[in-house]
Amino acid sequence: MELKILLYINSNFKNAFFDFVMPFISFFSNKGWIWIAIAVGLLLTKKYRRYGVALSIGLALCLVMGNVILKSLVARPRPYDVYGEIELLIEKLSDFSFPSGHTYSAFCGATILYFMNRKIGYAAFAFAVLTAFSRLYLFVHYPTDVLAGIVMGVAVAFLAMYILKDLERRFQFGRAENEVNEINDINEINET
Repeated sequence: MELKILLYINSNFKNAFFDFVMPFISFFSNKGWIWIAIAVGLLLTKKYRRYGVALSIGLALCLVMGNVILKSLVARPRPYDVYGEIELLIEKLSDFSFPSGHTYSAFCGATILYFMNRKIGYAAFAFAVLTAFSRLYLFVHYPTDVLAGIVMGVAVAFLAMYILKDLERRFQFGRAENEVNEINDINEINET
């Protein structure tokens, strides 16, 4: 069934414009580089630093849970390995198909950017959707690989935001406790 969906996309959406654009979109999401660049940019700004931290946490979780654990555990061959009659627009990949790492990181990034700023988040979601579609168009992922990437990317974003809030809470508690200890130390010195 999934192969039929991919073949439908290939026969009904294939055109010169998409043949040019889809590899380009996919290229920008390779290894999450665009999301890493955004995370670094956010880390460099005081106003949005916390979202840079959250995005960094999310991307690290995507890498470990998706590329290191799930891809090896599931070991699903790529669609072009199963159905070899498609002319690929990009080079064959060396890892497994499930889940789509491009989609995973794109939806994680878009969700975190949505928390930061809704307008930016909407644009990021549009790019994430294009990324997900590009993986199907390029015949490198099955629909369930992409669907899993969407669900897990959003879930990891929520987890990253939760971890960030927990770290902020712990850091603030630790800082407040240290300030109280410093005040007590100063009071003891003054009493002596």
